[in-house]
Amino acid sequence: MDEIIRPALADRKRDELNERGSTNAEFTHQDSDAARIYSPAVWSELRVFLAAAKMGSFSGGAKLIGTSQPSVSRQISSLEKHFGRQLFVREAQGVRLTEAGRELAAQTAQLDLMISRLTSTQEGRQTAVRGEASLAASDSILSTWVIPFLPRLQQNHPQIRLEVHSSDTLFDGRVPTADIVLTTRYNQNCTKACKKVGYSHLLPFVSRSYAQRKGLPRRDQLDHHHFIQNRQFETNPERFEAWEHARAQAHTAGTTKLSLSYIQMVRAGLGIGLLENYHALDPELMALDWSLSVRQDLYLYCARDASNQALHAVCDFMTKMFRANPWFQETMVTHSRDIEYSPLARNVLSRSMTLTAE
Repeated sequence: MDEIIRPALADRKRDELNERGSTNAEFTHQDSDAARIYSPAVWSELRVFLAAAKMGSFSGGAKLIGTSQPSVSRQISSLEKHFGRQLFVREAQGVRLTEAGRELAAQTAQLDLMISRLTSTQEGRQTAVRGEASLAASDSILSTWVIPFLPRLQQNHPQIRLEVHSSDTLFDGRVPTADIVLTTRYNQNCTKACKKVGYSHLLPFVSRSYAQRKGLPRRDQLDHHHFIQNRQFETNPERFEAWEHARAQAHTAGTTKLSLSYIQMVRAGLGIGLLENYHALDPELMALDWSLSVRQDLYLYCARDASNQALHAVCDFMTKMFRANPWFQETMVTHSRDIEYSPLARNVLSRSMTLTAE
């Protein structure tokens, strides 16, 4: 009789917790009376599923959590069998979430965040990271990738104070004096520790308004088209040789050395610009299929200060974020179905477009 009553009491307790929606309830002996774990043994598979959903591919998910692509495929197949529902549509260039998959991904992302908060809280009780650090990057990188993701850093390390600087004003190849610097420039004489965290891919873009006004530019017919030049490109003529050759065949309508101004000039329809691949997320811009692209290494410089815990926490956060980001991988992409990075960047770029139009 006792074996029947105890599970029933536990079921009522679980229902009460569900109704309250509480994650702060105290654990008592009564909670363990039924000697049961209510969730099935799919926690690890859910984490693998979320990684694949965020990256838009099994291989990207495998890289994100440090496992193999076959292992990801196997665990997701097991998860689909468990739920009796297809979670992904397998395609040539990755995977696409089904409706059931999108619903599960949203719920799993919340669970992941809850577990992250739980572990951060427990770790924070032992060693809360406090202190100050400064970070410099181009305005484009700051506005699209760094600042929108800083709330996540703040959530994990609320006691860190971060000062942000623009590196666009440095035009002589120097590395800024901030504690942490994100840049495509390599300086072997810099005293900071340096590591590669990804790749920046540039390709030609035009705005839709420009294409409607002057037609879609072809690489072999550029004499009546306009180009916009970023003067930063002139510091490395060899790397930008193909771009300079194309620009020489047309009229240069404007120049700037400021990354955000450069992007806005292209958005405004002034001419063709060489922009990072992730601008394909901007509904106002169109990538040109010219077989012309420029790949640059993306470096993270960190000051050598072993005592500054805030500095190391920010460096670790930036390293993980860019190395997992599909837009900064070695192989260039012009679209991504990841649910972690692209939606937020698309929102930032679309909002910038609206502000420009206003």
